[in-house]
Amino acid sequence: MRRVCVLAVGFALAALPAVALASVASGTYTGTESQAQSGVPYKISLTVSGNKITRVVYGANYTGHAPCPSDSGRWVVGAGIKGGKAIAITGNTINARNAKIGPGDVFTYFKGTFTGTTVQGSFDETFTAETSSGGKVHSYKCTSGKVTFTASSSPAS
Repeated sequence: MRRVCVLAVGFALAALPAVALASVASGTYTGTESQAQSGVPYKISLTVSGNKITRVVYGANYTGHAPCPSDSGRWVVGAGIKGGKAIAITGNTINARNAKIGPGDVFTYFKGTFTGTTVQGSFDETFTAETSSGGKVHSYKCTSGKVTFTASSSPAS
């Protein structure tokens, strides 16, 4: 009898880490960012599926040379989207470095924490813009700088 009780307690304790690493609810998380255009905060939308962010729609103000845009509605990240890959969620945390969005376009970091139905985080995107003049192509690095965001879920049913 004593051995059975010890095994039962052992199995119960072994199950605890799995509970702590429970998956984040799949669905779409929408919210706003710290950057704005004409005083209106950019919107952000993250699609979560199977402990991965498979799509991000966002806007950002980029700094760098003149061809760096202010851009609302950029959509990136995910299998097949501009050649990028999904971003992993470990437990309830995102901590990606140099996540490829497309050729010459990366999130230098994309991090955040899921708490209940909300995710709070930040990212910095860097990409190469090109212009052509006099038959020459000129490349310029553009960056969003630190963009913070908060988004809430609408879980998939």
